[in-house]
Amino acid sequence: MAPEVIMHKPYSHKCDVYSFGVLLWETLHRAVPFAHLSPVQVAFAVAVREARPTIALSPGLRVYSPLIVSCWDAEPSRRPDMEHVVEVATELLRGLRDSFASFAAA
Repeated sequence: MAPEVIMHKPYSHKCDVYSFGVLLWETLHRAVPFAHLSPVQVAFAVAVREARPTIALSPGLRVYSPLIVSCWDAEPSRRPDMEHVVEVATELLRGLRDSFASFAAA
């Protein structure tokens, strides 16, 4: 959950952008963020300490790091709109697909 949701503050569609950033992190890392913490500890860390999972992507996936970070910004107004997220993710996917196609052809 986005920090503003955890803290029971007013929230908008930007909380879904936050959640997408976490989901993208999970998908690319193939891990559960903060797996060593209890749900209450995670909520406190995310909402109060502004903790985020460490990004440790393989070299080929590091291009996703700025997108992930922008999605989980502590300030909802600084998070991108989902339309922008989709555009960026689509471009990144195209770039990865092209890179793998070039690699496979070599």
